[in-house]
This record gives sequence, structure tokens and C-alpha cells, in this order.
Amino acid sequence: MSAYVLFEVRWHDQAARGEYLRLFVPALAAHAGEIVATDNAPGALEGSLVEPGKTLVLLAFPDRAAAERWHESEEYRPALEVRQRGAETRAVLFG
Repeated sequence: MSAYVLFEVRWHDQAARGEYLRLFVPALAAHAGEIVATDNAPGALEGSLVEPGKTLVLLAFPDRAAAERWHESEEYRPALEVRQRGAETRAVLFG
């Protein structure tokens, strides 16, 4: 069963954002992950909107174990460190 990771990100360092994307894409591909959607101005069907300035990113993986392996992998670690330094983030794993 597919698994998904939903990120809510507010970048406060745009240089870190660029570095993150450069490191993130190959690490994601190495673990069979893919970007399903990204939106800088998502709307709400119910409840409140995401705070202005935050981006939502939805990733898909073949299964939950693949998503967890990606997040803990040596390939992703450098990107993770850059993101944690340059942004406020909340991530949710489901599926």
C-alpha cells in the first residue's frame, strides 16, 4: 500500500532552500519517492487555511517502510540537515 509524507514548510533562508532542493531530489529518487504535489498558496475545503508563507509538499512512496528508510537514509541526511537549519517544518507520514 502506498504511503505519503505531507510537509508544511516555511523557509527563512532562501539559500538553504536552493541547497535543499539540489540534495533532496536525488535522495528522493534513490528511495522510489516522488513529488505528487506542491503548493505555495493552498486553499481549504474545511477548517482553516495553511498560514501564509508556508508551502505544502506531498510525497509518495511505494509503502510506509520505504518512506521511513528515505527519511533516515544517508542519502537524505545532508538535505535534512539543511532543511532543519533553514526552515520551520512539520511532516506527517500516512498510509
